Formats: sequence, structure tokens, C-alpha cells
Amino acid sequence: MPRNQRRSSGLSDMELSKELVRVLRHGKYDLAMDCNGFVDVIEIIEAFSRSGFAQISCDNIKRIVETDRKGRYELKMDRSQWKVRATQGHTVQVENPDLQLLTDAGKYENIIHGTKMSHWNSIALAGLHRMNRTHIHFCIGLPGDSQVISGMPPRCDVAIYLNVPKAMRAGLKLYESKNKVILCEGDHKGRIHPKFFRKVVHIGVGEMPRSRRRSSGLSDFEISKELVRVLRHGKYSLEMDCNGFVDVAEIIKAFAQNGFAQISCDKIKRIVETDRKGRYELKIDRAQWKIRATQGHTVQVQNPDFQQLTDTGKYENIIHGTKMSHWNSIALAGLHRMNRTHIHFCIGLPGERGVISGMPSHCDIAIYLDVPKAMRAGLKLYESQNKVILCEGDHKGRIHPKFFRKVVHIGVGEIRFSNPDDYQD
Repeated sequence: MPRNQRRSSGLSDMELSKELVRVLRHGKYDLAMDCNGFVDVIEIIEAFSRSGFAQISCDNIKRIVETDRKGRYELKMDRSQWKVRATQGHTVQVENPDLQLLTDAGKYENIIHGTKMSHWNSIALAGLHRMNRTHIHFCIGLPGDSQVISGMPPRCDVAIYLNVPKAMRAGLKLYESKNKVILCEGDHKGRIHPKFFRKVVHIGVGEMPRSRRRSSGLSDFEISKELVRVLRHGKYSLEMDCNGFVDVAEIIKAFAQNGFAQISCDKIKRIVETDRKGRYELKIDRAQWKIRATQGHTVQVQNPDFQQLTDTGKYENIIHGTKMSHWNSIALAGLHRMNRTHIHFCIGLPGERGVISGMPSHCDIAIYLDVPKAMRAGLKLYESQNKVILCEGDHKGRIHPKFFRKVVHIGVGEIRFSNPDDYQD
């Protein structure tokens, strides 16, 4: 598969739609966005062209918007220029996204948040949290119900029904987007407490008891997931020092305030000591245990104690793992750190000697970095405590495809691609 084989034919509509989501919801390419979230279509086309996407026209983008069944986008003509925006789903702040405040608690029979069963125990205790997004999302029914356009991914198997009158009485504000997604910023911590859940249904199975885990507490796996949310992504907005450390006592207190029972310092220490991927680091500071994530942050950490990699030959391979469904976009536009502070690499394939972390198990594409070439171009690589290699990318947070030494479809073979000399920076 030559790297530039798609330059003449362009991306498929699905791939183009995914790229529009990255631009309009998440700020990829750092294009100028007005206070309502609109971006000039011409600016998007020029950014796509600079990133190697060929034959993307205004008509292509208009077709994507007009045929999108979920109503993710909105087009308008402004001073003879087409502009487009995402109707909801943002991680970037939009000053005035034209959402309609929902004031009638009975306007919709059901307002539902969809999630996965693997997340339920944590949600039952700590509630829903908007995480990196600006809002928590709800739909006005289950997928397939009348009037439901968007708001619940198809992989969801748990439906959380919001008690709308109770939430409104408590001061939670609900908004409706153009595509009938209901949005809520949550409370001052960005969450919706479980007391506002009217009922919870395991789709296709039946209704679930909300508080079934309070007496026994969470499993180690579930606590580890919650620690990731706290230490990498800033859940509960706990105080974090310049090196990314948070007081364990403060974490335990936050867990208790959010309904997590029987979480102790010893339990957290055990999770850190037994974590095979080395995600966490513990230390004693002034007789207080503190903990941090070793990498993977979306929150900014001033001085995370990474070691800069200066020896280009220290590791034989430095590899980024991804999925085949992302490859065509990456081959043209490169790797992008998105909401994280760094792009992640591992020092080999999972299972190889010395490899601790850095590549999710679901990856089927391995992108090998040309380390000498990347360093000569000024890209800085850092090594975390658990041997994950990190790179902020260039000024736009990306690593250009010209720095890929080779790309392998794991278990299949090498994906051959040509040098993108025609690529415009």
C-alpha cells in the first residue's frame, strides 16, 4: 500500500467525515473558529491540502454534511463564504454554540445516556463525568426510536435514564443541540451524581440496581481505571504538583465523597505495585503518600520528570500502535497527539523483551519511527518511567509521515509506501 496512493483519489466520505470531526470538535490544525464554532470551509480545504489530502472540495464537504444521518455538522453561507461547524461533541471551548436551553422537563419522555457495562460500576458510584468534552451527552430515546438522530454510540449496552425534573430542580442546566442531542455541563466538577438517575437498563437484559457495589467496593481493575481518570485527566480537579503528584489521602477523600467504599492507601499501593504496565509512581513526601501517572496525560504537567532521549540508537525500534481503520488518514496527515500532551511510542511490540507499555492490545498497525531523521528535524523524544517514548510533535502537535521508517500490518506484513516528497508543510 503506497503511502501516497490515496492522494489522487482522496479520502472516502467516512474518512473525510472523521477528519472533519477532528477539526470541528477537537481543534485539529488549530484553524480559526468563530464564537459559534464555525470554521471557513476554504480554510479546512487548505489545511487538508497542506496535510496531503487531495481533491477535497467544498462540494465534497457539503455532501458529507447533507448526507450525515446523525446531523453532526451544520453549514451556512456567511459573506459569500461557506462555513461549517460541529453541532455538539466538542472538546474545544466554543463561546456561544447556539444550544437551546431546555426548560420544559416533560418535553421528551426519556433522556438517556448510553455507556458500556464495563463502565457501569464506576458510574454507579461516582456518577457521569464530562471528562475532556465540554458536556455530558444524552439522546431523547434509544437508537431506532422515533425522533432519535444522535447521542448514543452503537456499542453501548447500558442506558442511564435521567430524572429530568429532579436534575433541573437541583440547578443542572440541560441544552438541546440542532441534532436533538441533550447536553449538560454537570455540576462544578463536571459530573452528574447518580441520585439524578431515574433508572438504569442493561439493554436487552433488564433494569439494574443502582447501588449494588457500595458495600463491597470496586475491584482493583475498576479502581485502577478511576486512578487513570484522576491522575491523567484531572477528574475531581484535585491539586496536582508540578511533577504530576497528587496526595493519596486527597484521592481517597474524593473517592469517599463520590460513593466509593473501602478504598484505602494500602489498596492503592497494591494497585501500583501490581500494575504490569507501570502506569503509576508512588513516593513518600513529608510523611504523606503521593501518586502520579507516569504518562498518558491530557492535563498539563509542568515538569513530569521525563528523560530526554539523546541517543538515537538506544532502542532498536520505537513504534506507535494504531488500528487499520486509522491508517489512510495517518498516511496522509501523520500522527497527532489530539487531546493528549504527547504522542506515544513503545520500544518494541507487545510481548517483546523490555516492553512494558505504550501500545494498546487492540492495535493491528505498527508504525516504526525513523528516530535519527526525527531528531535531526528537531523533534524531541522523551522516555517515561515505564519506558514509553513520548513526543509532543511539531508546533501543530503532529509527526509527519516522512518520519515513518516502516509500517507493518501486524501478523500480515509490511505496508509499503513511497516517500511523500510532494507533501506540503
